[in-house]
Amino acid sequence: MEQLFEAFVRAKQEAGEEMGKMTRAGFNEFVRKKTKDLQTQKNCNEVEYVVETVDGQVETQSPCQILEEHAAMAESRELNP
Repeated sequence: MEQLFEAFVRAKQEAGEEMGKMTRAGFNEFVRKKTKDLQTQKNCNEVEYVVETVDGQVETQSPCQILEEHAAMAESRELNP
C-alpha cells in the first residue's frame, strides 16, 4: 500500500493538486474499505489499483472500476448520440 500512496502523492504533485487533509493513515483506510467493497461486489479475492489523472484530477481506481466507467460512458453515447 505504501507504493500506491507514494504514486498517488507523486501524481497529485505533478498535477499541481493539493493533498488537502489526506494523510497516509486516511489513504490506507480508504483503500482498505474500497478493497473490501470491491471484493464483495465483484466476488474476488484480490484487487489491483492504478493511479491515473482524469480530466486533470488524480484518481485511484481498480481496473474493474475503470472498465465499468468506460462501458457506462459508451452506453451513454449510444443512447444519446
